[in-house]
Amino acid sequence: MIITELPENRFRDAADVTAQAFLAEGFIRRFFDTQDTRTPGLLQRFFSFQIKLFSSLGVPALAAFEGEKILGAALIKPPSLGIGTFLATGILKEALKTFVPLKDILNWKDLPDLLLLTKKPPGIPSPHYTLEALAVDPVHQGQGIGRKLLIQVAGRWGCKGAGIYLYTADEKNRDLYLSTGYKLLREKRIDRLRITAYHMFLSSLPLKASICL
Repeated sequence: MIITELPENRFRDAADVTAQAFLAEGFIRRFFDTQDTRTPGLLQRFFSFQIKLFSSLGVPALAAFEGEKILGAALIKPPSLGIGTFLATGILKEALKTFVPLKDILNWKDLPDLLLLTKKPPGIPSPHYTLEALAVDPVHQGQGIGRKLLIQVAGRWGCKGAGIYLYTADEKNRDLYLSTGYKLLREKRIDRLRITAYHMFLSSLPLKASICL
């Protein structure tokens, strides 16, 4: 297995692997109706858009390959991304085509609480990158692929700013992040939804003395 930057001709394949993996992710299962037959395709389009956008801003996705097969992927959002990016790069139309259809599978009832849970905590050092998605093909989970991707993400992007931020709703993922150097910033639970948000941060300071590439 090798981990390398995702080539443009494999964007769609990586997005498909990410979508399949995220159908079981804690927040995705609550934000969207994962039983709707349209959901896998809409998520695939969403992740494909993210991969293309982040890559155009100089932050390509990383992918784990075994031969030609993509086993997993990591999507990293650059610090510079904001509404101005969409206007300056002329991709607003494509963004609308990607995001608007998602409204049909959204869980509107719980959306306010979910947005509150996923709101970034104040005081995170800037500029920082954001790990938007860490995904491993469901068939190949439990083989250490996610950990290897995290190490590569830290070496490539954790050293270029103040660090890397992420959030997750899965305890197993939280423990993986903790074991690779991330610190828990905030833990917040909504009992009614039976979900806990773990906001985490990997500081660049220790990385610069060890694994920075």
